[in-house]
Amino acid sequence: PWPSIPLIANIDASQMQYTITNPSIVGCYAITAVDDATPANESLLSEVFCIDGCPLIELPNVFSPNGNPPNNYFRPVRDANGNPRFKDIEKFTLQVFNRWGSLVFETSDPDQFVEYGWEGKDQSTGQDVADGVYFYVFTYQPKSVVVQTEKVLNGTVTLFR
Repeated sequence: PWPSIPLIANIDASQMQYTITNPSIVGCYAITAVDDATPANESLLSEVFCIDGCPLIELPNVFSPNGNPPNNYFRPVRDANGNPRFKDIEKFTLQVFNRWGSLVFETSDPDQFVEYGWEGKDQSTGQDVADGVYFYVFTYQPKSVVVQTEKVLNGTVTLFR
């Protein structure tokens, strides 16, 4: 009693929806279909397909930790909706060095980095660092369904008070 035309042709696009609640879709998936019969019929699972992450890290090249928002912290750039441009990063370490090569800031905490970042203080003394150009090394591992090698992003950021 099945119709001779494919059923998929009669499905309205509004009936096919998937809501992503996690900002990352990295993982392996399979698809099944369920009809509205009583009792419901479910198809076999499709072949499993896997989606790797597409790391996104956008850091500013200047910040001014002087108490006047919005550029008080060296942290990921925000989009027009205030969302950080930082995703699909499994683990990372950010190190910031002064012009003499001394480490002034280091973090591996994604929540701390995305929310507060570096406020322009020497982590070992708690004192404000001088205005100037600082070198950073951002070592990270992309989210993936297979083990990925570490990647390194180097750059500079200028601090103005």
